[in-house]
Amino acid sequence: MRIARELVRAGNHRREMIAHTGVPGTMPQQLVPFGPYATAHYVEGNGPAVLLLHGIGPGTSIPANFGALINALKGECTLIGIDLVGFGGSAQKTEGELFDFPLWVAQAAAALDRLPGPVNVIGHSLGGALALSLAATHPKVGSVVVTGTGGAPLRLPPELDRFWSIPQTVNDLKTAMLPTFFDQSLVTDEIVEDRFRMLTAGGTGAYFDRMMAGRKQENLDSARIPPELLKKIEQRTLFIHGKNDVLSPVEETALPMSRLVKRSDIALLSACGHNPLRERLPTSLALIRDFFAETACAAAAA
Repeated sequence: MRIARELVRAGNHRREMIAHTGVPGTMPQQLVPFGPYATAHYVEGNGPAVLLLHGIGPGTSIPANFGALINALKGECTLIGIDLVGFGGSAQKTEGELFDFPLWVAQAAAALDRLPGPVNVIGHSLGGALALSLAATHPKVGSVVVTGTGGAPLRLPPELDRFWSIPQTVNDLKTAMLPTFFDQSLVTDEIVEDRFRMLTAGGTGAYFDRMMAGRKQENLDSARIPPELLKKIEQRTLFIHGKNDVLSPVEETALPMSRLVKRSDIALLSACGHNPLRERLPTSLALIRDFFAETACAAAAA
């Protein structure tokens, strides 16, 4: 696959590919250097390139946020996901601020630099804020989809406060995850237990606890996208957001942000919380497929 070869070659010009490994029960993973960090990359499928950017939460990763989307679209697109520094299979920081939004923007930009453009981008939650930042600043970004996006001025919701607190037990994690879904039956024991295993492996939970300790509102503020930056976005952009999202309420995030992005559309999904790709997967996939097809046709006609 050309994109996979480009990804590996770009890492090799600095040093040999570190390793091939995998997250248990998920998908193959390549470790690619980014500065001093070994970062986990996932490459699946064939077709136009799509970069995936996950959100910020305890035990999150590309497989956790995008596993269902990858399975659905890998026959149509080449999906490239990166675990952000400090998450999933990527290395953790050893000094400085652990919640480092500028570093994550730079990491995503480095992934784009390795790929032939244009590259469509899908970002979830604060990964949506990363995607919008890239769209305003990186010439390889094609069209953009953001789901449950953050990046607007927001007082820390109590549900996000709980979700960003490290759980001591599986039940604590389930209690924190339940409000993120409208249909709470989707928070299955298997999902919770898988994420809890991720948290208890390799000091992941302790690292996230240090990242958030006494700094949750400050961390959230550091991921704000200035209005002037949103106004610079020229790419077609699709906001997909659950009407029942309590972590990133649509009235305070996607609605005002979409008004500042010139060529944006917004889809508000009923009976849907923070993660449309879990709660309204068929609808979200239809929206994404139609959007990418439409923007590809427009680009070909230009």
